[in-house]
Amino acid sequence: MLTKGDESMNDIQKINAIRNATISEVNAILAKANRKIENISGIKDSFPIENKFSICIEPAFFKGTKPSAVCFGKERIEVKKWNEVYTLVLEKCVADKLNYYKLLSLRNKILGRERILVSDSPKRLKRPFKLGEDLFVEIKYASDTLMHILINRILDELDFDYSDIFVELK
Repeated sequence: MLTKGDESMNDIQKINAIRNATISEVNAILAKANRKIENISGIKDSFPIENKFSICIEPAFFKGTKPSAVCFGKERIEVKKWNEVYTLVLEKCVADKLNYYKLLSLRNKILGRERILVSDSPKRLKRPFKLGEDLFVEIKYASDTLMHILINRILDELDFDYSDIFVELK
């Protein structure tokens, strides 16, 4: 039989457990926000001297531009189209098996306004790109939309660190 003192201890333990869970959630949100702030603060280092820009800048910036290369740290890969930038970054991301399986679990759940963005079948997409077995992404979008989808809808969802990825423009 529980006494009033025992019930109070149970309540205190429940409150402490809820408090600890809330602190963990807040810490995770703050860590994600700090990564974004660090990415944005890195933008000033990537401005016009080399015509090289961080992929985390406002996607509208890329509208009407043409990429010439994607840089992953010191590795530079030449490209001609934005969908090549998009697919190269995603391929780099899913090269890590953990990210691959996370993205597999998001198939048919990441939706755009009119269609699915990540699918288990190419039939559900207008212009599919195969990232892996039963893993396809839609690539029929304009440059700014592709970059928005890449950063905000996919990489952030996977907690992928894209702070050292840059695009060189023509």
